[in-house]
Amino acid sequence: MAEEAEQDFRALLNIPSNYKVLFCHGGGRGQFAGIPLNILGDKKVADYVDAGYWAASAVKEAKKYCTPNVIDAKITSTASAL
Repeated sequence: MAEEAEQDFRALLNIPSNYKVLFCHGGGRGQFAGIPLNILGDKKVADYVDAGYWAASAVKEAKKYCTPNVIDAKITSTASAL
């Protein structure tokens, strides 16, 4: 089920295979630091889709650990897909 959900998500948003898709459970804000700390490794840039309040909070936390590349879904054509 998880693999099918990831495939559907990738197809819906055209996410290439060289990007990771994470489905994180509960504790919203707790994951905001964990993702850049545990996933980035030596990389210093991470992509974020800013689709509202929670995404903006994730970007704010990510700035402590990396340089977020922010895609503003509110002004792109993908906003309707979100």
